[in-house]
Amino acid sequence: ENRRLARAREFESHRFRQARGPFAFRSMAPHRPLNYLTVEVFESDDGMASLEALACTTEQHHPQALAEAQALLDWAWGQRPNAHGPLDEGHEWDHDLQVQPAHGGWCSVSLTLTGPQAFLDQLLRHFQQA
Repeated sequence: ENRRLARAREFESHRFRQARGPFAFRSMAPHRPLNYLTVEVFESDDGMASLEALACTTEQHHPQALAEAQALLDWAWGQRPNAHGPLDEGHEWDHDLQVQPAHGGWCSVSLTLTGPQAFLDQLLRHFQQA
């Protein structure tokens, strides 16, 4: 059972880390507040910001936390599909998604989106977090 669960987590981690493109956009309707991810935004003086979305859930609620992270990414891809990539290479926004098992049957999801402050503000308003 533990081996099967580890393989499933590895698959989820790989699947969510794969580069996503404009054809991967899936609309969330209706757009509802995030229930599992806790969101914080860190602003910089140059108009850029980082959004950190974190969740640590039991295995039972792990799929919902992953779905929320995916919804954030899908929205970003849908808004600016050709602007994703490393910021230091001239791209407008980037992300890092980490999915890991935690101690005692818990699972953690950590999504960082980095981009223009206005873009991240728009994302927060879309998910009713502003």
